Amino acid sequence: ALQLPIVDLSSPDRFSTANSIRQACIDHGFFYLVNHGVDEELVNKVFEQSSKFFSLPIEEKMKVIIKNYSGYSPLYAGKLDTTFKYQR
Repeated sequence: ALQLPIVDLSSPDRFSTANSIRQACIDHGFFYLVNHGVDEELVNKVFEQSSKFFSLPIEEKMKVIIKNYSGYSPLYAGKLDTTFKYQR
């Protein structure tokens, strides 16, 4: 089973927290964020609405297709910019 990193925002060491986020993004692309201060009820509502949206037929989701990087993107529709060069 995949074990995603957990990043705790309650740490007073911002540099270490930022480094943990960076490393999680590099190694996994995803991470769990804890102690973020977002109300649990709101988080649950967002997941509920997300589930409802992704359960819609593709025709409904396509009505909000991405425009200027905001909206729905069908599976395999995205293309990475292979000319982008990451610099440290």
